[in-house]
Amino acid sequence: MRLVKCSPMYRDDFGFDKMLNEFFQGSLLPATGEKRGWVPSSDVIEEKDHFLITIDLPGIQKEKIKIFVEEDVLKISGERNGDKSLERAEFKRVERFRGSFERTFRLPEGVESEKVMAEYKDGVLSIRVPKVEETKPRQVAIKVK
Repeated sequence: MRLVKCSPMYRDDFGFDKMLNEFFQGSLLPATGEKRGWVPSSDVIEEKDHFLITIDLPGIQKEKIKIFVEEDVLKISGERNGDKSLERAEFKRVERFRGSFERTFRLPEGVESEKVMAEYKDGVLSIRVPKVEETKPRQVAIKVK
């Protein structure tokens, strides 16, 4: 039997990701200068009144996760340590990442960065970035004299 190495990630032969990143430059996409190595998977969803960023962080203690907002950048970092009892093990295959990670997202205009909220449940970090409430026209009542 022969083992064949495969990647669980898709391969972007046509540069579609790069094209999308350039098209949406300045929106909620990974900022430039992001560290290579372990990059946890994430989803970004735009709702009417907020953005929701979810990041898969299985096996990481809440205390090892840090979230910072500085100007228009949201930065998430943390660390997953390996099992000390396996330090001397002779691995035949390693797919789970260990060590530090960092994700950065450039926040678009029109969000309330001071009201960012985060929740961590079952290894999934959910970050809610509220949008600025739209100013809606209001009708002015006319008083009779």
